[in-house]
Amino acid sequence: MQKYTFAARIKELTKKPRFLQIAVIAGVAAMGLIFISGLSKPEKEEVTVSENGVFYSSFDYAEKIENDLTEIISKIEGVGDADILVTIGVSEEYVYAEDGKYGANPSTEVVVIDGGKHALTQKIISPKITGVVIVCEGGDDSRTVEKVYKAVSAATGIGASRIFVAERK
Repeated sequence: MQKYTFAARIKELTKKPRFLQIAVIAGVAAMGLIFISGLSKPEKEEVTVSENGVFYSSFDYAEKIENDLTEIISKIEGVGDADILVTIGVSEEYVYAEDGKYGANPSTEVVVIDGGKHALTQKIISPKITGVVIVCEGGDDSRTVEKVYKAVSAATGIGASRIFVAERK
């Protein structure tokens, strides 16, 4: 009577050509599913804005910045019509209020409201802008481009290396 260990059984299975075929097919199928899931366009989240102007969607935040930049940049002398694309990093970050107890046995618990259904949000940190692309009339004039760089940098807080200005065709 020969006793097999689990590792020995797996090693024996991997030597069979049929196992190799199944493993390759499963791997290709998994990569195909990953590829297909990357093709689907994310659905736009529902727009929710509180009274203090906090956005609850990364898409809405980027769109608001794009609209604000388009409005201000198109008013710069020499710019004319402008199209703007804003890229952002991670989505909003929620910081919840905590009930901290300090001393010999410290512990923190999130403060809940509505009978324990919702956590009390202390603040929402907006996503970081990672880049801005501007296509505008006057994008070939160095003085106009410099004004655009300065305006976008001042408005967004990002450096000139993350801003690109091009002439509209």
